[in-house]
Amino acid sequence: NQVDGATIYGPSRFGKSSAVDHWVQTLLTQRYKNTLPMVVWSHIDSGGATSVGRFWASLLHASKHPLAKATRSPLSRQHMLMERWHSLALRGGGRFLILIIDEAQGMTQREWYWLVELHSLLEKERLRLCVFSVASLQFFDEPIGMAMVGGAHVAARFMLANERFHGIEGVDELATVMAGYDEGTEWPAQSGKSFTEGVATEAWSQGF
Repeated sequence: NQVDGATIYGPSRFGKSSAVDHWVQTLLTQRYKNTLPMVVWSHIDSGGATSVGRFWASLLHASKHPLAKATRSPLSRQHMLMERWHSLALRGGGRFLILIIDEAQGMTQREWYWLVELHSLLEKERLRLCVFSVASLQFFDEPIGMAMVGGAHVAARFMLANERFHGIEGVDELATVMAGYDEGTEWPAQSGKSFTEGVATEAWSQGF
C-alpha cells in the first residue's frame, strides 16, 4: 500500500512474538511466491540502546552480520549495516527490505530518531525500508504522543497504518493449534511419540 511503516498491537501473551518468530516469514513467502528480505529485531533482547553505536550494533546482530560484535565506531557500524541490508535486499531480488521490531513499546524516542535517520540514508541509496512495529496494547496511543512531543515525522513515517492483533479467533483456528500437540511433535525426544502420546500415554491408547 506504499506505506513505510505500520503498527500491529495487541494484549500481552496473545502470541504476537510467536507469530513473528514462527509464522510471518512463511505466510509472506506463500503469499508472494518468494522469500522476502526481512530482519526481525526483538527490542527486548537489546535492552534498549543507550547510544547510537549500540543501536547500530543491535540491528547488525538482528541482521546476522558475522562481525556484529566486533568493536567499531558508530559510523563504521552504520556503514556495515547499510551494506548488509543492501545485500539482503538484492538477495531478495529487489531494492526492498522489511524490518520487524518486536516489543516495540520499549523503543525510546532517540531510537526512533536514529531509525528515521537510517530510513532517510537508505532512501538516498534507493533502498525501500518498510518497518512493522509489533507492540503491546498501550502502544496504540504512541503516534499521538510522539507527535505531541515533536516527533510528528516519526509517527508519519512509521505509524500511519495500524492493525490490531487478535490472536486465536474461532474454533477452527484453535483446532489447528491444538492439533500441533498430536502431530509434528515428539516427546520425549527421539521417542517417535507425539507430545500428547508422550504425556498422556494411556489416554492416547484409548483414542484421546
